[in-house]
Amino acid sequence: MVVIEGLGTNLVGAYGSSSAITPALDQMASQGVLLDQCFLDSQQLPEQLRSLWTAAHSLQTGPLPWNLWQGFAARWGGRSSASGMARLLTDSPQVAELAEQLGCPQITLIEPRSTSPSILLPAGGPRHEAIEDLAQGPAEDSSQCAVMELLATAAAELASGPPGLVWIHSRGLRHPWDAPLDMRAQFADPEDPNPPDCIELPSIAIDAETDPDFVVGWGQVAAAQAAVLDEGLSVLRDTVAQRPDATAWSWLVTTLGGVPLGEHGRLGWGHQQLVGSELHTATIIVPAQPLAIGLRRPELFQLPDIAATLAGLLELELPSAVWGQNALALGAAQSPDRWLHELRMAMLSGKQGNWLRTPAWSAILENLEAGSHGDTGNDQLFVKPEDRWEVSQIADRRRDIVELHRQLLPLFAAAAKCGQRSALPVLDDDLLNLLR
Repeated sequence: MVVIEGLGTNLVGAYGSSSAITPALDQMASQGVLLDQCFLDSQQLPEQLRSLWTAAHSLQTGPLPWNLWQGFAARWGGRSSASGMARLLTDSPQVAELAEQLGCPQITLIEPRSTSPSILLPAGGPRHEAIEDLAQGPAEDSSQCAVMELLATAAAELASGPPGLVWIHSRGLRHPWDAPLDMRAQFADPEDPNPPDCIELPSIAIDAETDPDFVVGWGQVAAAQAAVLDEGLSVLRDTVAQRPDATAWSWLVTTLGGVPLGEHGRLGWGHQQLVGSELHTATIIVPAQPLAIGLRRPELFQLPDIAATLAGLLELELPSAVWGQNALALGAAQSPDRWLHELRMAMLSGKQGNWLRTPAWSAILENLEAGSHGDTGNDQLFVKPEDRWEVSQIADRRRDIVELHRQLLPLFAAAAKCGQRSALPVLDDDLLNLLR
């Protein structure tokens, strides 16, 4: 079982034919299950990983009854057994530390040479003399990109390592954007200006005065970075395909949110927003026996559901009260009024407010003090699935729908806090009906 997580790209299909950018990911989607509406449950990395490794929602408090690393050891043995072992490969010291705390038996930390703090400053930020000692521009070849250092180590592990669980956490698009210039140019039209040739992570405000070509250029760089990641994924897939036990391996690829590309006034990171393009996780599951035709699941999933699905693939026993739901144990995809009750809502609570998704709507609700019934003029509401990019804010026109979401917020939070997903309330028909 291979898990690849944290790539940070939702760029499949962003530039014309998606196969031109991410052919490996597209092939996986054609042979597996795509969680079409899977979202983060927190914007903080430690809480995201806790959800992925415990199947608990980030809002849950108190001792957690299960975690992946201990569950694998209980099912398949300790550090090593005839059935394999569990191990983590990562380029993040923070992730390595969290895995160790939860009992991961083997951790490989690869810190790329190009992760000097100075080189990771957002575009436009102050530069430090130390950057002069590092690469000044894009890589000459995709194999030299910073993100490839971890993926090369993972390929070596997969080539000769024992079977079991191989979890690969990559910082992905949070590495320097160092894709080669020729890869960037592939996504530019003949009349376009040359894409940016710098490698710093962008963190740029976008407004009506911003040159559209500037935004498009950074989008071309992001597409090139996604193509580099896809090349690395292709190498991993080819490596496993050469193993004598290749047909026994399954795959799970997921991201920890998408990269902002200017749709909501920001290009790159540095200012978190509660919008679907940043909260969505591109999640693909390919069982050991690939599907003849890929399946897209429409329900509302979050990170704990990925954990429960992974547990099912690994034949791990989950407590009956765990929050996550196994996406591979569901029946045929149907309309929202026939979805599993537990998969009709998704929520994230952040500093900017609360995000609540129901089948027909996406709401951003400002934080109010306990018992307050003050002005909620900063609430936002978007129609789903039609308003994919959330550009038409209609909270003022449908205050009734906003109020329904406000009533659901404390009920969801209370259920998540105690890990009782079955306690989620029944939704009003106006929140389920996609035909308006």
